[in-house]
Amino acid sequence: MKDRRSRRQLFLEQMVEMISPQIKRRNMNGLQRHILYSIAVMGVQLPIPQKPPPGTQRGYCHVCDQLSQDPSKPDQENTRSSRTRVKYDRCENFVCDSHSQRKKICDFCQPPSID
Repeated sequence: MKDRRSRRQLFLEQMVEMISPQIKRRNMNGLQRHILYSIAVMGVQLPIPQKPPPGTQRGYCHVCDQLSQDPSKPDQENTRSSRTRVKYDRCENFVCDSHSQRKKICDFCQPPSID
């Protein structure tokens, strides 16, 4: 039985040597967390997770979420379904088109940009 275990261990070590270069070259984006942990156990340096660029994250409108939880308005339809990519500049909360304001400024009124 002991000999059988050592052959298995030898086989697994050889497999790690064979697949390590492919794992190091592989793109780690989008892999599930438990798979990344398994790769880390093999000794591969994992990339540092980066914050996604603005506009790629989606979330529920902060105002719609507050309104859907308001007990004084039980007849209100489920407004939680308003997903958006727009974030409010000051508080970084998601906000839908119906609860946000967009300013339209012509080219002459726009303040000059400092480059």
